[in-house]
Amino acid sequence: MSFGTITAGQLVLTGSQDYIPRRSASQTLLAFQAKSSGASDSLATQWTSSGATIEDQLNGTRVSYGSSGARAVLQSREYAWCPTGRGNTCALTILMQDGLASSASQAGVRIRVGVFDDGNDKSAATDSDLGGNGYFLEFDSGTFYAVERISSGSSYSDTRVSQNLWNMSTVSSLDVSKVMTVIIDREGASHGVGTRIGFASDAGVTYAHSFDSNLATSSRAKRLPVRFEVQNYSVSTLINTPRTRFFDACVLSGVGASESDMGRHLSYTSIEEVALTSTYTPVLSLSTDGAHERQRICVDNVVCANTGDCALQYEVRMNGTLSGDSWTSQDGIARIDVSATSCAGGVLVASGFCSSSSDFCRDVSRGIVSWTMAGAPGILTVLAKSVKTDVVATAHWGVSWIETA
Repeated sequence: MSFGTITAGQLVLTGSQDYIPRRSASQTLLAFQAKSSGASDSLATQWTSSGATIEDQLNGTRVSYGSSGARAVLQSREYAWCPTGRGNTCALTILMQDGLASSASQAGVRIRVGVFDDGNDKSAATDSDLGGNGYFLEFDSGTFYAVERISSGSSYSDTRVSQNLWNMSTVSSLDVSKVMTVIIDREGASHGVGTRIGFASDAGVTYAHSFDSNLATSSRAKRLPVRFEVQNYSVSTLINTPRTRFFDACVLSGVGASESDMGRHLSYTSIEEVALTSTYTPVLSLSTDGAHERQRICVDNVVCANTGDCALQYEVRMNGTLSGDSWTSQDGIARIDVSATSCAGGVLVASGFCSSSSDFCRDVSRGIVSWTMAGAPGILTVLAKSVKTDVVATAHWGVSWIETA
């Protein structure tokens, strides 16, 4: 039984029933792109310390962490959804040792890749959920581990199983100097039979270790980010500056109802007309409420009714910095701002024109409003301006979205 071919950046998976069991290839989510600039800013969030650097390249993202205490993290803004009875499989591609012999294998160098989080990074979090959950592959001081992280209040504990004790296959062919694709299958957990960690190759997937505990049934663990993490935690002098290269990751959703089927569909429309000059001005912003971390907003459409005699130009930006904003909570997890006077930065996800006395409905499929690694909410902002310097444009604005728990 074939599931076709799934492509995500450098990764190409051609599946069969044994390769990715009970999986619907049509439900494919690009959860993370290992790039820190351009359009992927709306998908990923990053953090570095003690001299670690993150360098964008055409072929993945390279991280250097030569000094003692250096640490770098790349984490998806979007949290992969794994409800009971559905599950998902995550495929993550990494080159642990990027062309520098022995560096990644030295004592004190730790590399992690998987579907997990760490509440210690959440300096901006507004809720009390500061623990950690998830599954990941760890390469620490020359040894591979399969790891399960379980939250306990504001802390967490890791269960590390070394390669020689893996219960499905010890996978003797692993090589840190070659690109590897790590597979984390959480579908089993949603059916009460555990989560599997394995490795993809041209021949299919070799599963290495299975954790039997049903972590995916806990409310916190049902939504987890894709995460790459590297750290030099004890080495003061390295033979070579260690470098690790991260590639794309994708999450393959299991068969079952989609989030849009199970979410709440809501919308907001401005009552009063908004007057627009020839300078871009925020007309509407949408964000998650601070009390609802791990929930997300999937923006459907931005709508506009141009009521004036002048055409207007608009932009939709993700995660810009607002000035003069004043937020109003909606009936759910969202909040709306119509007071901001300016918006700096952010990633452009849509733009266009609306002619005079007309209207439009713009699909914003990339508008996933979620959270940064530090626990700060994402923001989607609509900006607009008149196309003429001497004519004020007027319009009503609105947005529709889906909220998922």
